[in-house]
Amino acid sequence: MIASHVTYRASGVLAAGTHALWQLRNEAESVPADQSSHTLVAYNGSVLENYPRFRATCQEQLDALVEATGGRKGVIELMYAEESSLLGAAVAVACLDG
Repeated sequence: MIASHVTYRASGVLAAGTHALWQLRNEAESVPADQSSHTLVAYNGSVLENYPRFRATCQEQLDALVEATGGRKGVIELMYAEESSLLGAAVAVACLDG
């Protein structure tokens, strides 16, 4: 039961952080929450991939936060990104200035 509460809270922290970044982007681009386009958030990691219902719970909490701030359910979608750490490093190297 304790582990269940800890994982629920952890998924809420992840959802809150993702939602905060989404809101920050919307504010920076002067986009109202109700007019925000579909946003994919790539993830990679064994907890989100394998822990029972962790990703689903995180998505549910994320949807609730978006709706509470005037957005549409599902506007932010968590999406599995295989080999994302390798791709992230490749993008970082590509961005280096000569």
